[in-house]
Amino acid sequence: METSVVTSERDPLLPNEPCVASMATPPRSLGKKKSGHILNSDSRNMLFHCYTYWRNREPERSVEDTSKFVADMLGVGERTVFRVREEVKASHFSGGKLTTPSRKRPRNAEKSRRSAKFDSFTLCALGKNITYGKRMIKKQLLDLIASVKSRFLSYIVDNTAVKAGCIVLWLPPYHCEFNAIEPVWAKVKNGVAPYNRDLQLSTVDAILSDKIKQTKRSAASPMFAAISLRRLTAQNKHTRHKLCIISSQ
Repeated sequence: METSVVTSERDPLLPNEPCVASMATPPRSLGKKKSGHILNSDSRNMLFHCYTYWRNREPERSVEDTSKFVADMLGVGERTVFRVREEVKASHFSGGKLTTPSRKRPRNAEKSRRSAKFDSFTLCALGKNITYGKRMIKKQLLDLIASVKSRFLSYIVDNTAVKAGCIVLWLPPYHCEFNAIEPVWAKVKNGVAPYNRDLQLSTVDAILSDKIKQTKRSAASPMFAAISLRRLTAQNKHTRHKLCIISSQ
């Protein structure tokens, strides 16, 4: 029986370098150049280094021609070469090394987060678990707000006043007829402003107390006699003083 001898030939495109034996062509069970197997990390790195070698060796070749040449030489599909190139670009976190793909997300890969933008009304409704229709008109939305508003009428100032044994008057703001507090507060502010020269909190506190007493004793405004102004120290560390208009009972 005769023995056969296999010799290694030199590649004419690689002068002074022996031709490296390539891996066997995988079985093509899914069609031409489709092996049906997932290349392991070593094979994928070998494929990428082969591609970069020929790109540097023959820079006049286009990316498409080089990918096709490498695919024919290694017995893989052109899409495999393109996919390996794209994975190398996206593998900065792993130092440029390719890993065997799997269905599980790598530990060092960032989780994808979904974000959505809502208008102020929708955001408020979502925060308070209120359901409404997107086709509702403005009047229907206002009726909906009026029906649920009583459930959320709780303010820090009101809670602080209740703990202090006071009753806060709910009056229309900035209305000189229905809210008698506005003229009183305007009179107090106009009395404090001319004397507030050093802009110190202690000075303002003293002037404010004096002007409140003068406003309460004013004979020109008997309608304000039933209104008592008390100063409450807020629990919030960012606010030292708050003024509340309290009914005198």
